[in-house]
Amino acid sequence: MFDVLSICYLFLGGSGAGALLVCSLIDLFSLKQVFGGAAGRSTAAQKQGERFLNAGFIVGEVLLLLGIVCLLLDLGRQDRVLSLFFNPSLSILTFGAYVLGLLAVLGFLLVLPRLLYLPSIGTVFVRAIEVITPCVAFAAMLYTGLLLFSMKAVHFWDNPLLPVAFVLSSLSSGIAVLAVVGFFSERGEWRAAVLKRLVLADVLLILLEVICAFVLIWLSSLAESAATQESLHTLLFGQEALVWWLGFAVCGMLLPLAVELLFVKGDRRFAQTRLALAAILILVGAFSLRYGFVEAGTQGSLIEGYATSEEQNSELRSREMTTHD
Repeated sequence: MFDVLSICYLFLGGSGAGALLVCSLIDLFSLKQVFGGAAGRSTAAQKQGERFLNAGFIVGEVLLLLGIVCLLLDLGRQDRVLSLFFNPSLSILTFGAYVLGLLAVLGFLLVLPRLLYLPSIGTVFVRAIEVITPCVAFAAMLYTGLLLFSMKAVHFWDNPLLPVAFVLSSLSSGIAVLAVVGFFSERGEWRAAVLKRLVLADVLLILLEVICAFVLIWLSSLAESAATQESLHTLLFGQEALVWWLGFAVCGMLLPLAVELLFVKGDRRFAQTRLALAAILILVGAFSLRYGFVEAGTQGSLIEGYATSEEQNSELRSREMTTHD
Protein backbone atom coordinates (compact mmCIF):
# COMPACT_ATOMS: atom_id res chain seq x y z
CA MET A 1 0.00 0.00 0.00
CA PHE A 2 2.65 2.53 1.08
CA ASP A 3 6.41 2.09 0.91
CA VAL A 4 9.43 4.15 1.90
CA LEU A 5 9.11 6.30 -1.24
CA SER A 6 5.57 7.25 -0.21
CA ILE A 7 6.73 8.18 3.29
CA CYS A 8 9.62 10.25 1.90
CA TYR A 9 7.13 11.95 -0.41
CA LEU A 10 4.89 12.87 2.54
CA PHE A 11 7.86 14.09 4.58
CA LEU A 12 9.75 16.01 1.89
CA GLY A 13 6.60 17.52 0.42
CA GLY A 14 5.43 18.75 3.82
CA SER A 15 8.85 20.07 4.88
CA GLY A 16 9.45 21.86 1.58
CA ALA A 17 5.98 23.42 1.67
CA GLY A 18 6.55 24.50 5.27
CA ALA A 19 9.89 26.14 4.41
CA LEU A 20 8.43 28.05 1.45
CA LEU A 21 5.50 29.22 3.58
CA VAL A 22 7.73 30.48 6.39
CA CYS A 23 10.18 32.19 4.00
CA SER A 24 7.35 33.99 2.22
CA LEU A 25 5.91 35.26 5.51
CA ILE A 26 9.32 36.41 6.73
CA ASP A 27 9.91 38.38 3.55
CA LEU A 28 6.43 39.88 3.64
CA PHE A 29 6.40 40.92 7.29
CA SER A 30 10.03 41.15 8.42
CA LEU A 31 12.46 41.91 5.60
CA LYS A 32 9.82 43.76 3.59
CA GLN A 33 12.03 44.10 0.56
CA VAL A 34 13.03 41.81 -2.26
CA PHE A 35 16.23 43.41 -3.55
CA GLY A 36 17.47 46.14 -1.21
CA GLY A 37 16.06 49.43 -0.05
CA ALA A 38 14.33 48.24 3.13
CA ALA A 39 13.36 51.30 5.14
CA GLY A 40 14.83 51.62 8.60
CA ARG A 41 17.51 48.97 8.07
CA SER A 42 21.19 49.26 7.43
CA THR A 43 22.49 48.01 4.12
CA ALA A 44 24.45 45.27 5.87
CA ALA A 45 21.42 43.94 7.77
CA GLN A 46 19.30 44.21 4.66
CA LYS A 47 21.72 42.19 2.52
CA GLN A 48 22.14 39.65 5.30
CA GLY A 49 18.39 39.11 5.41
CA GLU A 50 18.25 38.72 1.65
CA ARG A 51 21.00 36.09 1.63
CA PHE A 52 19.34 34.20 4.48
CA LEU A 53 16.01 34.08 2.67
CA ASN A 54 17.66 33.26 -0.65
CA ALA A 55 19.10 30.10 0.89
CA GLY A 56 15.81 29.31 2.64
CA PHE A 57 13.76 29.57 -0.54
CA ILE A 58 16.25 27.43 -2.48
CA VAL A 59 16.39 24.68 0.15
CA GLY A 60 12.60 24.67 0.48
CA GLU A 61 12.16 24.37 -3.28
CA VAL A 62 14.73 21.56 -3.50
CA LEU A 63 12.97 19.59 -0.74
CA LEU A 64 9.62 20.04 -2.48
CA LEU A 65 11.04 18.87 -5.81
CA LEU A 66 12.59 15.83 -4.14
CA GLY A 67 9.18 15.02 -2.68
CA ILE A 68 7.62 15.27 -6.14
CA VAL A 69 10.34 12.98 -7.52
CA CYS A 70 9.50 10.43 -4.82
CA LEU A 71 5.82 10.66 -5.83
CA LEU A 72 6.65 10.08 -9.50
CA LEU A 73 8.91 7.14 -8.68
CA ASP A 74 6.24 5.69 -6.42
CA LEU A 75 3.62 5.90 -9.18
CA GLY A 76 6.03 3.93 -11.36
CA ARG A 77 4.43 3.85 -14.78
CA GLN A 78 4.51 6.93 -16.99
CA ASP A 79 0.84 6.57 -17.95
CA ARG A 80 -0.18 6.91 -14.30
CA VAL A 81 1.80 10.14 -14.01
CA LEU A 82 0.30 11.60 -17.19
CA SER A 83 -3.23 10.58 -16.22
CA LEU A 84 -2.99 12.62 -13.02
CA PHE A 85 -2.63 15.83 -15.05
CA PHE A 86 -4.31 15.11 -18.40
CA ASN A 87 -7.13 12.84 -17.20
CA PRO A 88 -7.86 14.29 -13.77
CA SER A 89 -10.44 12.77 -11.46
CA LEU A 90 -12.12 14.02 -8.31
CA SER A 91 -9.62 12.39 -5.97
CA ILE A 92 -7.30 13.50 -3.20
CA LEU A 93 -4.28 12.23 -5.14
CA THR A 94 -5.14 14.40 -8.17
CA PHE A 95 -5.75 17.41 -5.93
CA GLY A 96 -2.37 16.86 -4.27
CA ALA A 97 -0.56 16.47 -7.58
CA TYR A 98 -1.93 19.80 -8.83
CA VAL A 99 -1.24 21.57 -5.53
CA LEU A 100 2.35 20.31 -5.36
CA GLY A 101 2.89 21.18 -9.02
CA LEU A 102 1.54 24.70 -8.54
CA LEU A 103 3.65 25.19 -5.40
CA ALA A 104 6.76 24.01 -7.26
CA VAL A 105 6.09 26.63 -9.96
CA LEU A 106 5.54 29.37 -7.36
CA GLY A 107 8.72 28.34 -5.56
CA PHE A 108 10.63 28.46 -8.85
CA LEU A 109 9.32 31.99 -9.49
CA LEU A 110 10.58 33.02 -6.05
CA VAL A 111 13.95 31.28 -6.38
CA LEU A 112 14.83 32.33 -9.93
CA PRO A 113 15.17 36.11 -9.39
CA ARG A 114 17.18 35.46 -6.23
CA LEU A 115 19.41 32.78 -7.68
CA LEU A 116 20.22 34.76 -10.82
CA TYR A 117 19.88 38.13 -9.08
CA LEU A 118 17.28 39.74 -11.31
CA PRO A 119 16.28 42.97 -9.53
CA SER A 120 14.56 44.06 -12.74
CA ILE A 121 11.67 41.73 -11.85
CA GLY A 122 9.01 43.92 -10.33
CA THR A 123 8.55 44.00 -6.57
CA VAL A 124 4.77 43.90 -7.00
CA PHE A 125 5.05 40.65 -8.95
CA VAL A 126 7.26 39.01 -6.29
CA ARG A 127 4.99 40.31 -3.53
CA ALA A 128 1.95 38.79 -5.26
CA ILE A 129 3.71 35.43 -5.53
CA GLU A 130 4.66 35.61 -1.84
CA VAL A 131 1.03 36.27 -0.89
CA ILE A 132 -0.22 33.30 -2.93
CA THR A 133 2.55 30.89 -1.88
CA PRO A 134 1.53 30.48 1.82
CA CYS A 135 -2.04 29.59 0.80
CA VAL A 136 -0.90 26.95 -1.70
CA ALA A 137 1.78 25.69 0.72
CA PHE A 138 -0.84 25.26 3.45
CA ALA A 139 -3.00 23.26 1.03
CA ALA A 140 0.02 21.06 0.22
CA MET A 141 0.74 20.44 3.90
CA LEU A 142 -2.90 19.65 4.58
CA TYR A 143 -2.98 17.29 1.61
CA THR A 144 -0.21 15.08 3.01
CA GLY A 145 -2.51 14.26 5.92
CA LEU A 146 -5.72 14.16 3.90
CA LEU A 147 -4.18 11.54 1.63
CA LEU A 148 -4.08 9.07 4.52
CA PHE A 149 -7.35 10.27 6.07
CA SER A 150 -9.20 9.69 2.78
CA MET A 151 -8.31 5.99 2.73
CA LYS A 152 -11.22 4.69 4.75
CA ALA A 153 -10.13 1.09 4.25
CA VAL A 154 -7.36 1.75 6.80
CA HIS A 155 -9.35 2.43 9.96
CA PHE A 156 -6.35 3.75 11.90
CA TRP A 157 -6.04 6.69 9.49
CA ASP A 158 -9.73 7.55 9.74
CA ASN A 159 -9.06 10.22 12.35
CA PRO A 160 -9.84 13.93 11.73
CA LEU A 161 -6.80 15.01 13.75
CA LEU A 162 -4.35 13.23 11.46
CA PRO A 163 -4.30 16.04 8.84
CA VAL A 164 -3.96 18.57 11.68
CA ALA A 165 -0.95 16.69 13.06
CA PHE A 166 0.68 16.65 9.63
CA VAL A 167 0.14 20.40 9.15
CA LEU A 168 1.67 21.21 12.55
CA SER A 169 4.58 18.88 11.84
CA SER A 170 5.16 20.42 8.40
CA LEU A 171 5.18 23.95 9.82
CA SER A 172 7.66 22.90 12.51
CA SER A 173 9.78 21.18 9.85
CA GLY A 174 9.78 24.33 7.75
CA ILE A 175 11.09 26.32 10.71
CA ALA A 176 13.66 23.59 11.35
CA VAL A 177 14.91 23.87 7.76
CA LEU A 178 15.45 27.61 8.26
CA ALA A 179 17.23 26.99 11.57
CA VAL A 180 19.69 24.73 9.76
CA VAL A 181 20.10 27.36 7.06
CA GLY A 182 20.68 29.95 9.78
CA PHE A 183 23.49 27.87 11.25
CA PHE A 184 25.43 28.17 8.00
CA SER A 185 24.58 31.82 7.31
CA GLU A 186 26.49 34.82 8.58
CA ARG A 187 25.87 36.09 12.11
CA GLY A 188 24.13 39.39 12.60
CA GLU A 189 21.37 41.32 14.34
CA TRP A 190 18.70 40.64 11.72
CA ARG A 191 19.28 36.89 11.66
CA ALA A 192 19.31 36.70 15.47
CA ALA A 193 15.98 38.55 15.69
CA VAL A 194 14.36 36.32 13.06
CA LEU A 195 15.65 33.11 14.65
CA LYS A 196 14.29 34.20 18.02
CA ARG A 197 10.82 34.70 16.53
CA LEU A 198 11.05 31.37 14.75
CA VAL A 199 12.03 29.59 17.97
CA LEU A 200 9.08 31.14 19.81
CA ALA A 201 6.74 30.04 17.03
CA ASP A 202 8.21 26.53 17.06
CA VAL A 203 7.79 26.18 20.82
CA LEU A 204 4.08 26.85 20.33
CA LEU A 205 3.92 24.42 17.39
CA ILE A 206 5.61 21.63 19.36
CA LEU A 207 3.24 22.11 22.29
CA LEU A 208 0.30 21.95 19.89
CA GLU A 209 1.79 18.83 18.31
CA VAL A 210 2.04 17.16 21.71
CA ILE A 211 -1.60 17.95 22.48
CA CYS A 212 -2.72 16.88 19.00
CA ALA A 213 -0.78 13.59 19.19
CA PHE A 214 -2.18 12.82 22.63
CA VAL A 215 -5.79 13.44 21.55
CA LEU A 216 -5.22 11.55 18.30
CA ILE A 217 -3.98 8.50 20.19
CA TRP A 218 -6.82 8.83 22.73
CA LEU A 219 -9.43 8.91 19.96
CA SER A 220 -7.87 5.83 18.37
CA SER A 221 -8.03 4.01 21.69
CA LEU A 222 -11.81 4.61 21.79
CA ALA A 223 -12.38 3.11 18.35
CA GLU A 224 -14.25 -0.19 18.18
CA SER A 225 -12.41 -1.39 15.08
CA ALA A 226 -10.10 -4.33 15.75
CA ALA A 227 -7.78 -3.05 13.01
CA THR A 228 -7.47 0.34 14.73
CA GLN A 229 -6.67 -1.30 18.06
CA GLU A 230 -4.07 -3.52 16.43
CA SER A 231 -2.50 -0.54 14.67
CA LEU A 232 -2.45 1.44 17.91
CA HIS A 233 -0.77 -1.45 19.73
CA THR A 234 1.78 -1.75 16.91
CA LEU A 235 2.56 1.96 17.15
CA LEU A 236 2.81 2.23 20.94
CA PHE A 237 4.06 -1.21 22.01
CA GLY A 238 4.83 -3.24 18.89
CA GLN A 239 7.37 -3.07 16.10
CA GLU A 240 6.88 0.68 15.52
CA ALA A 241 7.18 1.62 19.20
CA LEU A 242 10.85 2.61 18.88
CA VAL A 243 10.04 4.88 15.95
CA TRP A 244 7.17 6.50 17.85
CA TRP A 245 8.69 6.92 21.31
CA LEU A 246 12.33 7.54 20.40
CA GLY A 247 12.01 9.03 16.92
CA PHE A 248 8.89 11.15 17.36
CA ALA A 249 8.35 11.71 21.09
CA VAL A 250 11.96 12.09 22.28
CA CYS A 251 13.84 13.31 19.19
CA GLY A 252 11.00 15.23 17.59
CA MET A 253 9.29 16.71 20.66
CA LEU A 254 11.04 16.46 24.03
CA LEU A 255 14.67 17.31 23.20
CA PRO A 256 13.96 20.17 20.74
CA LEU A 257 11.43 21.68 23.14
CA ALA A 258 13.97 21.64 25.98
CA VAL A 259 16.64 23.27 23.79
CA GLU A 260 14.28 25.95 22.49
CA LEU A 261 12.94 26.79 25.95
CA LEU A 262 16.51 27.31 27.16
CA PHE A 263 17.08 29.62 24.20
CA VAL A 264 13.91 31.59 24.96
CA LYS A 265 14.94 31.96 28.62
CA GLY A 266 18.19 33.59 27.53
CA ASP A 267 20.72 30.75 27.64
CA ARG A 268 22.84 31.59 24.57
CA ARG A 269 25.79 29.23 25.20
CA PHE A 270 26.47 27.42 21.92
CA ALA A 271 23.01 28.62 20.92
CA GLN A 272 23.49 28.27 17.15
CA THR A 273 24.86 24.75 17.40
CA ARG A 274 22.13 23.65 19.77
CA LEU A 275 19.39 25.14 17.61
CA ALA A 276 20.79 23.42 14.53
CA LEU A 277 20.90 20.06 16.34
CA ALA A 278 17.37 20.63 17.65
CA ALA A 279 16.25 21.39 14.08
CA ILE A 280 17.74 18.13 12.81
CA LEU A 281 15.95 16.25 15.60
CA ILE A 282 12.67 17.93 14.63
CA LEU A 283 13.12 16.67 11.07
CA VAL A 284 13.84 13.20 12.42
CA GLY A 285 10.64 13.43 14.46
CA ALA A 286 8.61 14.59 11.45
CA PHE A 287 9.79 11.61 9.41
CA SER A 288 9.14 9.27 12.36
CA LEU A 289 5.58 10.58 12.74
CA ARG A 290 4.77 9.72 9.15
CA TYR A 291 6.67 6.45 9.13
CA GLY A 292 5.04 5.27 12.35
CA PHE A 293 1.49 6.07 11.30
CA VAL A 294 1.89 4.65 7.80
CA GLU A 295 3.48 1.40 8.94
CA ALA A 296 1.18 0.90 11.94
CA GLY A 297 -1.91 1.58 9.85
CA THR A 298 -0.76 -0.80 7.14
CA GLN A 299 -0.07 -3.58 9.66
CA GLY A 300 -3.48 -3.20 11.26
CA SER A 301 -5.18 -3.24 7.87
CA LEU A 302 -3.35 -6.41 6.85
CA ILE A 303 -4.27 -8.15 10.11
CA GLU A 304 -7.91 -7.15 9.71
CA GLY A 305 -7.88 -8.44 6.16
CA TYR A 306 -6.42 -11.74 7.35
CA ALA A 307 -9.01 -11.99 10.13
CA THR A 308 -11.84 -11.23 7.72
CA SER A 309 -10.54 -13.84 5.31
CA GLU A 310 -10.37 -16.43 8.11
CA GLU A 311 -13.94 -15.63 9.17
CA GLN A 312 -15.14 -16.02 5.59
CA ASN A 313 -13.29 -19.32 5.24
CA SER A 314 -14.73 -20.58 8.51
CA GLU A 315 -18.23 -19.60 7.43
CA LEU A 316 -17.70 -21.32 4.08
CA ARG A 317 -16.50 -24.52 5.79
CA SER A 318 -19.56 -24.46 8.08
CA ARG A 319 -21.90 -24.17 5.10
CA GLU A 320 -20.12 -27.03 3.33
CA MET A 321 -20.50 -29.25 6.42
CA THR A 322 -24.19 -28.35 6.70
CA THR A 323 -24.77 -29.15 3.03
CA HIS A 324 -22.91 -32.45 3.40
CA ASP A 325 -25.00 -33.46 6.41
